[in-house]
Amino acid sequence: MEEKKFDIIAFLLTKLGLKTEEARAYVALLRLKEANASEIARVGNIPRSHIYEVLNSLLMRGLIRLTSDNPRRFAPTNPDLALKSLIDRIKREMDFIYDKINSLVKSFKEPEKSMTILMGKNLLKSLMYDMSKAHEIRIADNIGIVRLIDLDVLKAKTTRIKLVLSLNHSLNLYTNEMPNDKVDVRFSYLILPLSLVIIDNRITYLVHSYDKFLLGIRITGDISQYVKYFDHVWSDHYAKVLRRARAMRITEIY
Repeated sequence: MEEKKFDIIAFLLTKLGLKTEEARAYVALLRLKEANASEIARVGNIPRSHIYEVLNSLLMRGLIRLTSDNPRRFAPTNPDLALKSLIDRIKREMDFIYDKINSLVKSFKEPEKSMTILMGKNLLKSLMYDMSKAHEIRIADNIGIVRLIDLDVLKAKTTRIKLVLSLNHSLNLYTNEMPNDKVDVRFSYLILPLSLVIIDNRITYLVHSYDKFLLGIRITGDISQYVKYFDHVWSDHYAKVLRRARAMRITEIY
């Protein structure tokens, strides 16, 4: 198996939930048919200090099996069965997440709210469409949604953007990419583990990232509680952060 094909297969397996070293170990076993840990580490270019942890993880997933115990030798399971197992696991997880979000949406009692569940590219398209028509946008970002939004679309408009980033992010993570004359950036500790986007006080997006897969809820109607939360983070809590930053001489924040 050429090295390029080896790398491609290993990369694609990571898209099905395997870690990089797990994927490389499995492809190495496909190549070797049967091998001990040292041989797998050599062919898969995996540090020997990691190899037994990697192999134990693959055993737990049912992707490889022991062919002898002393010495320990391993063989891959049938690739068709392995791929089906990985894909079925992703489907189960996505079904679970979808059901949870659906249950959350149904639990809201306010009849004046309209909610739509969106995923992946459809979520980003809907978000960009609503943002392109906005006069004011407020974003509290704790999952990196700003990196996925094409803010260049807004450069030719009069759209104003208020952006609060979690202090867990690097202080200058996005600032070089922003149209700075239109984006006010602040930092805060008090951001939920998701991204909140408020568009013209009429539309709210709650976006969560699960293993790099985006899931979100688009809410229209009465979104006053989200506006209130954002304003608290933007003003009251930011003032506390600002005082602390000045005391610690963290000049990037002010």
